[in-house]
Amino acid sequence: MTVAAVIKSMARELGISQTELAARARMSRASLSLKLNARRDLTLPEVERLAEVLGITVRDLLNRVERAERERAERERDHAERERERVERERAECTSDLKYKEVEDGKYAIADKPTGVILISAAHGSIYDEDEPSCATPTW
Repeated sequence: MTVAAVIKSMARELGISQTELAARARMSRASLSLKLNARRDLTLPEVERLAEVLGITVRDLLNRVERAERERAERERDHAERERERVERERAECTSDLKYKEVEDGKYAIADKPTGVILISAAHGSIYDEDEPSCATPTW
């Protein structure tokens, strides 16, 4: 989180509008808006005036920025760890009880590992093999 983001957040929490914040910090509202939305950089005198308006010191403001950044990094690490665990769980679920084996030339089966029971048996071949017309008379 940036200094500008913390200032913006604090002003919102305190119910201070951007117009009021700018006036109290002796800045134009347009300039403050550009700076709080990261389109321009804040100067040190502006940061000092804004901190004063918010009732904190520059050091307290910087401490809040550091704390927010640490919390964000921790959330990202936690999220990455949960995602890694989810992927590992899904991978384990998908491969744990099934095995693929070739049973004959061109034929294969998927079986339950613990029991050996074949769940699916199929043969490789052309998808058109089944669509060949039959010479038999239709049975409608």
